[in-house]
Amino acid sequence: MTSAECGVEHIVPLYRGGKDRMSNLALACRSCNLRKGTNISGLDSTSKTEVSLFHPRQERWNEHFQVETEAGAIVGITPTGRVTVTSLEINSPTQLIARQLWIRLGLFP
Repeated sequence: MTSAECGVEHIVPLYRGGKDRMSNLALACRSCNLRKGTNISGLDSTSKTEVSLFHPRQERWNEHFQVETEAGAIVGITPTGRVTVTSLEINSPTQLIARQLWIRLGLFP
């Protein structure tokens, strides 16, 4: 499986009491899933508070993130968005290169 391929992840990890239910499962790229690990929250650098990572089953993506199409970067626009971008290293060099290609091909956003 490459970074660009998706796998099923537990939004709330089993280690943290999450369940093997559809409501707790989501597709995630391999690199994001590995970086997330057992984390469910992180420290927001702006507000200096601990906030939950983005929950794809309960929250709307566009309320927490924006895309800088020129650079291919995803920007967190809320504490949850910022923590998720930072924790999952969503704008790593490899991810940016892949996202720029997807944008050029009309596959993203």
